[in-house]
Amino acid sequence: MEDPPFLLLLLLTAVPLVLARCYTNLSKKKNLLHQHNHKLLSKPMPFESIGIVGAGAIGTVCGLSLSRMTNLKRVVLVGRKSLVTAVETNNGQLRLLDKTQQPQQGMIVQNFAVHISNSLATTRIPLLQDNSKFVAVTENFEDLVTFQCSVIIVASKATATETIAKGLAKVLPLDSNVTIVSFQNGIRNADILRETLQNHKNVMVLSSMVSFSAGWKSGTNLFSKTSDGSLEIQRPTAKSMPLQSTTKQNNVQVHAARMDSLAAALTTTVIPTTVVADVLPAQNSKLLINLFNAVNALAGISTPATMEKAGYRKVWAAAISEGLAVYSKLGMSIGTYRGLSPKLLPLMKVLPEMAFKLVFRIVAKVDYDSSKSSMLQDMERGRTETEVDFLCGEIVQLGKKANVPTPVNEALVRLVTAAQTAGKGSPQIAPDKLVVLVGLEKPSPQQESAGVKTMD
Repeated sequence: MEDPPFLLLLLLTAVPLVLARCYTNLSKKKNLLHQHNHKLLSKPMPFESIGIVGAGAIGTVCGLSLSRMTNLKRVVLVGRKSLVTAVETNNGQLRLLDKTQQPQQGMIVQNFAVHISNSLATTRIPLLQDNSKFVAVTENFEDLVTFQCSVIIVASKATATETIAKGLAKVLPLDSNVTIVSFQNGIRNADILRETLQNHKNVMVLSSMVSFSAGWKSGTNLFSKTSDGSLEIQRPTAKSMPLQSTTKQNNVQVHAARMDSLAAALTTTVIPTTVVADVLPAQNSKLLINLFNAVNALAGISTPATMEKAGYRKVWAAAISEGLAVYSKLGMSIGTYRGLSPKLLPLMKVLPEMAFKLVFRIVAKVDYDSSKSSMLQDMERGRTETEVDFLCGEIVQLGKKANVPTPVNEALVRLVTAAQTAGKGSPQIAPDKLVVLVGLEKPSPQQESAGVKTMD
């Protein structure tokens, strides 16, 4: 039965107001957190070196931003060969651009001098002996130890977590007391890291929830913050350390001081960040939000352009509804995402395209043309592996556990897997076709004649 007109009118009125209020509250919070930044840049820190492992868009944006902290001496970016090449071919520099700045402020590209570290000791020893500030890029995990990184951010794709965990376990001394924070999509990364590093008795592994986006312009050294948001880091507790740790309480205090300092530094330089007792509800919420990544990857256009199409929103809303049903059956808690409960998001499918476009452009602080999901960026680079199994696939697996059907998420996994296997970029599926492929609508006569049908 169709929704009564008054209910539709209520939704059309209430949803924009709720979104606008959430955005206003987030903006106020951001303004308060960013007060007196010029003083905070020189604030003492309980660590001198930080490593970013899996330094792609998010990791490099955070790393370069953190390097502005006066008392942070070393930022070590551990990434792919392409990151090293970006430095080598651009006069030893990486560039950073914040595309969320207001037009009247202007968009200023910041340049960062970057050292390249490799297996040759001649590239490392002078940096350590000089005792000056620097940013280094490397492909070697050993540099995290050489440059004495006591905080390590893992910012890779979830597909690389196990490999990174093994790499860290190999190079970190057994008595190391580094603090490791996962800045990744998905809800299992910290558990994988923690399990692999269980023999490192004093290492702390923490989760986080990242709600802003970044981009790396292919073939260049330009990294951009493409949307605003926030970041939540799990508060260190004894439960986040190996069971056999003999000095838990003292170590917890050390790790807690580092995370408080990291949160303050991130807030000052790049994104409002808080340390929270329980980050899992926020992670569960973000997983639902990240189901959009598959839709965006299949659409092949920017995030805002995808969201503004009613057909794409319908698919995303259906995927979220399946996730909510699974969460409810399993008793999984959810928090808010950027001040908004994911339970409200399925309502967006009833908004007419023009109404949603108006609200979205007012509320969302995002670069319209370049903001894309990391999954779409992977496809555009021709990579044959994406995070779909850790996002839509996670809902599918949880659905099987809960005995709750998840046909839309299953279809999204199949479609993305087929596209990434082909390695030809995004299939650029039109919204009216995607709703048919995932089983939300029956094909039109024209689509039937063209062979478009629901995926089995």
